[in-house]
This record gives sequence, C-alpha cells and structure tokens, in this order.
Amino acid sequence: MRRRLSALIAVPAAGLLAAASLVAQDATLKYNWPKDGLRYQFLTEATSTISGFPGMGDMTTTQTVTQVHQMVGDAPAADGSTTVHIKIEQIKTTMSIPMMGDISYDSTSADAASSPLASTFAPLIGAPFTATFAPNGSVTAFSGAEKLPASDAAMQGAAAMGMGGANLMNNDGMKSTYQSFAGLPDKPVKAGDTWTQQWTTPNPLGQQTCSATFTVKGVEQLNGHDVVRIGVAETIKTTPGASTGPMTMAVGDATGTGDVFFNAKLGRLEKSVLEATIPMTVTTAGPDGSPISLQSLAKSKTTIQLVEK
Repeated sequence: MRRRLSALIAVPAAGLLAAASLVAQDATLKYNWPKDGLRYQFLTEATSTISGFPGMGDMTTTQTVTQVHQMVGDAPAADGSTTVHIKIEQIKTTMSIPMMGDISYDSTSADAASSPLASTFAPLIGAPFTATFAPNGSVTAFSGAEKLPASDAAMQGAAAMGMGGANLMNNDGMKSTYQSFAGLPDKPVKAGDTWTQQWTTPNPLGQQTCSATFTVKGVEQLNGHDVVRIGVAETIKTTPGASTGPMTMAVGDATGTGDVFFNAKLGRLEKSVLEATIPMTVTTAGPDGSPISLQSLAKSKTTIQLVEK
C-alpha cells in the first residue's frame, strides 16, 4: 500500500542477495501465528469536513485512535487455518468536535472511567475474543463480542469512526477490524505480480463492498527483516439507504491506497498503511423544516504495525 520501492542502501551483501532471490522467484506468502503471541498497534487518524450549513462555514471533526492488540495463535488446523486469541490491551482516543470541543479516553489513565466514551471502550479492554484466520489473512469466524454489554447508538457511532467503520458491539463489526490482515495471494508470487480480492463489511452507513487490487513491488528492509512490499488500490461501494434519525445519507464511492509490508520468512505482517477518502451527502431538515443538503468528505489513515511484547 505505498510508493514504489526505493533503492536499498548500506545493506549487507548477504541481505541483498536474499532480497534479490525473493524478488526474482515465486514466494509463498501465508500467515504463521505463534503460540508466544504478537502485539500490534492499530492507529487510525480521521478527519471529516462538512459544508452546507446555512450561514456557517465548513465544520471539521477530527479523531485519533490508538489501540494495542495481543494476538496468540493455536496450532494450525488441517486446512491451514489458525484460531487466534485476541485481547485489546490499550485504547486511547481523542475527538475534536465543532461546538463541543475535545472528548478523549485513555484506558491507561487513572480517570478513564470519567470519560463519556468509557461506556463504549472500557468493555473492550481485556475482553477475550477469538478469530479464525485463513492462511491468506482472511477472517472466517469471530466470537466474543456477543458477551460485551450493550452500548447506546451514539457511543457506537463514536467507536465506528475510529475503529474501522463498524459497529463494534457485534461479532461482524469486530471481524471487519481484523480483516485488515487479509489480502495475501492464494498462490506463489514474484515482483510485478498482481491479484484482486473482494469482500463485504458491515457499517452504520450501509454494507460496504471493497474491491482491491494488490501488486508486489519488491523486497526491502524493515525492523531488521526482509519484507515483501505489496501495494494496494481499492474502491469501496456502500449500499444506499442509510439514515440516522431525521437524516438520510448517500455515500459515494470511496477510494483507498497504501502498502503492506509482509515478512515472508516468519509469516507475519510487519506493517501496513492505508489512506482512504469517502464522500457523502447528508439530507436533513433545517430550522424552518425545509430540506438542507450537506456535503461531507471523510479522510482516514490507518497504520498497523508490529510492536515489542
């Protein structure tokens, strides 16, 4: 999901030879979830700008969410799938909303319970979740969210903005968060090879269908390892008809680009970066009852990276 591979500089000759070998020959990319676990940081930075309010200029809402997830794998099944046990260790988020100011939550803070977002995020901390991952990273099953306490619609909407766009209070929503690991090819690939995938995810705005094209860009060094760099370009279509109270929403086609950095030797994601843009038209009633059409443009950047245990 990123720009074309830059030249490798000051890399030992052995590393260069290994990288060149992997680029030139077919490489099998599949996940290996170790029993001693991996920890990933999910960072989402989102900005939404709305225009069209009578007598008002553009209004911009921003949010940053940082999460740390522990992921521990069982032994692979006969079909190559792996059951992974997940715990969210930390969540920190800050939202800046026009006319409301900043709202924040930090699970590591002593006053975390006093945050208005605590009812949404606090139940996620330490809750046991289980996901079944196919070798290519697709999540085929998810459980654990059914045991979470219910949250009101407003707080679920706040969670949706920063946690992958899904209602987290159900298994389908949680499952969509971990689909960020999906996308590996089902056959060996080399530099220049491309493949496509399509999947659907739930969203408060309507079910979303993502069509993505992946391209192997080459091999480079990251965190002291040779990683295969895979570019991705995607289009996201949303089923029309979403509404929230008196508002109806028409979501335009979203686009996304980025890079995946995959460690083929260890079978794990080292890092991924995805930037997406979503246009939307919101129709609601003004103070006098006449319809108002508002234009919204949401931009987000999601970074997932391996962190130390």
